Amino acid sequence: MQDDRKQPLDARLDALLRGLSDKPVPSNFTARVLQSVDRADARPVAAPWWEMFHHPLQWIPRVALTALALWLGLFGYEHHAQAERRAYERSVQAVAQVAAMPSPEALKDFDAIRHLSVTPAADHDLLALLQ
Repeated sequence: MQDDRKQPLDARLDALLRGLSDKPVPSNFTARVLQSVDRADARPVAAPWWEMFHHPLQWIPRVALTALALWLGLFGYEHHAQAERRAYERSVQAVAQVAAMPSPEALKDFDAIRHLSVTPAADHDLLALLQ
């Protein structure tokens, strides 16, 4: 007899199956098999994506929904951009309303600048009266 490892896989499988005992088959076995085949045939099969171009009524709603989503996105972006522009305009107007800076000639006179920053000395008599 040949070594088991040298036998082809099919022959070893046949030998194992021959060793199994026969089991009784139910009387409605054929009917049950045919019912399962009918159920498998009745299931809808998903069509490949490229077949949607053969039926335009199937892809028109998808295109419409995509166009609506793009339009809403662009509308939202434009609304956001306009709001930012308005906020920028308000900030520029606020800066323009700030009091005018002194002229450069006034800034060259350091004595005048020094006199502007000098604070008066404390009035000790007034402080004594308040205590």
